[in-house]
Amino acid sequence: MILDYLTSESDGEKMVVSVLDQSEMAAGASGRVQIKAASEISQSPVMGAQVQVTLATSDGLVKQLFKGATNAGGLCLATFAIPAVSESAVVIIDVSHPRGGKQLKYLVTRKP
Repeated sequence: MILDYLTSESDGEKMVVSVLDQSEMAAGASGRVQIKAASEISQSPVMGAQVQVTLATSDGLVKQLFKGATNAGGLCLATFAIPAVSESAVVIIDVSHPRGGKQLKYLVTRKP
């Protein structure tokens, strides 16, 4: 009976997202972000969370750079090329799952 209760509670846990590693987000360079999705209380890995990386610029350009999902360990390594842009830009990382979601934003640096 207690096990049934604990199992039902863990099924309803919200997802938390953490960044384990990331590269600098620089225009014209390669980008990398390692994401971990886990249950909030039990810290169990969340498999199948959708991970999407998008570039958005101040002049209205929106470009998808990566699309994937977390594996059985709750991990996703997103690697992508950041286009060389001359205007202000941001890399947006969206992680979504029925248990919740998170959006992370990183400013893109430009080389002088």
